Amino acid sequence: MSTLAEPRFAPARLVSSESVGGGLSLLAIDPGRAVVRTYDSPGQYVEVRADGQTGYFVLANEPGEPMWHLVMKSGGGASDVLLRMSPGDALEVTQAIGEGFPMDGVRGRALVVALGGSGLAAGRPLLRHRIREGDAARTSVFVALRKREESALEDDLDAWASAGVAVIVCLSQESLVEERGRFVHGRIPDVLQAFAASHPRAVASAMVFSVGTPAMVDSLRAVAPSVGIRPEDVLTNH
Repeated sequence: MSTLAEPRFAPARLVSSESVGGGLSLLAIDPGRAVVRTYDSPGQYVEVRADGQTGYFVLANEPGEPMWHLVMKSGGGASDVLLRMSPGDALEVTQAIGEGFPMDGVRGRALVVALGGSGLAAGRPLLRHRIREGDAARTSVFVALRKREESALEDDLDAWASAGVAVIVCLSQESLVEERGRFVHGRIPDVLQAFAASHPRAVASAMVFSVGTPAMVDSLRAVAPSVGIRPEDVLTNH
């Protein structure tokens, strides 16, 4: 875990903000060269302060890039402040927080990625890393949504699927007349069990990287043995 130097927050500025669907926006932040280098593993996150409001956001770009990308939606607090800002406006950020995910430890191994809410942001650096390492076909991604209209970052989902990643979007509050393509009805743990029955080699003995609520992580650990995964192999980023 990165050690934060004093002062804890460093000056940064908003570079751009754009809608990416599903009520989410993608923000580009320039945190300065010294701070940007503290991000070295997918799954790390950052605390942002603006106009007296603070919030935690997972980093949505790959390590080594000159800007930090954050994904968020309106919901009060720091998110609303940031979404009202204009390019060039000032804010503050910490260094990257947490250890992220052990990417070297899953090289060449089956990986299940479970993403909930704005945790979808973490999928961008995770999946780009897996694709670059030649592990796309060993990777399955499950995205938790309530309804199809909440689908976001669809260009990224398309790119992952085109590279050979299995992409499944789980709709908890919408039953489809035809369950086809990437959209299916159900919550991630239930959909994972059904997927494992038809794709056992993609799931058995896999690692699981989960970015979402504690309840989602707990439910994945509960069903893990039934699909051939050790509960201790279900990891989260915090």
